[in-house]
Amino acid sequence: MNYNSQKSIQDILSKHNLAPQKKFGQNFLISKEVREYILSVIDINPGLDIWEIGPGLGNMTALILEKLKTGKLSVFEIDKGFIEILKEFFGSRIEVVEGDFVKTWKKYKTLSKANSHPARIFGNLPYNSASAIIASLIEENCVPEKMVFTVQKEAAQRIAAKPGTKDYSSFSVLCQVACDIKIETDIKGGAFFPVPDVTSSLISMTPHSRYPIVKDKKEFSQFLRTLFKARRKTILNNLKTLNIEAITDILHEENISPGIRAEKLTVSQLVSLFEKINKV
Repeated sequence: MNYNSQKSIQDILSKHNLAPQKKFGQNFLISKEVREYILSVIDINPGLDIWEIGPGLGNMTALILEKLKTGKLSVFEIDKGFIEILKEFFGSRIEVVEGDFVKTWKKYKTLSKANSHPARIFGNLPYNSASAIIASLIEENCVPEKMVFTVQKEAAQRIAAKPGTKDYSSFSVLCQVACDIKIETDIKGGAFFPVPDVTSSLISMTPHSRYPIVKDKKEFSQFLRTLFKARRKTILNNLKTLNIEAITDILHEENISPGIRAEKLTVSQLVSLFEKINKV
């Protein structure tokens, strides 16, 4: 299989009576240079346990297996036609997990009796579900040594956004409370087939331990959504939905103006506020 050739990919799809589906974000990475760059960012050593989300026809899978040697590669694929091709191409060298990643990964992890998280998680994520995929991993504390994702450029900007910017959101804070974020590079549409009508970005996410107080990431995520739900409202008005009588006093203790909006607060301020409210 020549993964650098649009014609080769078209021939395989035609042979199996398949076509790329936009709803699944099926754009195949045909640039060898870009694939090899992504491989270098993932930083694979032999023997690692790796998860790949949305392998498609195996454009990155093949490169991973060359590096992995004795490790384990689990691929999560929703398209039944692609699943058959993956099994045909790679056989027992991969473990295929069928279905929507958000709905399958926790069950797979339990059934596979994994004692720890995979060492790496990576994937070319569908533009319409990237945030749900990343959030599900962080909320369930499944953050490996490194996560590397290709996402829509706008999504990457939201993940890495700073306080006070238009892209800063509850999702930004959730990502940053768990990981250091780096936008590695932008990837133009011409690197893919079919060519998407957006620019993509490659992001890497590595865990840190700056906020050990936030043990329950799912609860913290719900707290953030409450604060950011109505962006034009003040933090006091959004917090009133929690029905906490002492909320004004808590904001005063945290040196936070009741009239400020959540988008102006740093990750550290939001973590501290979450801690204080949880003690009430």
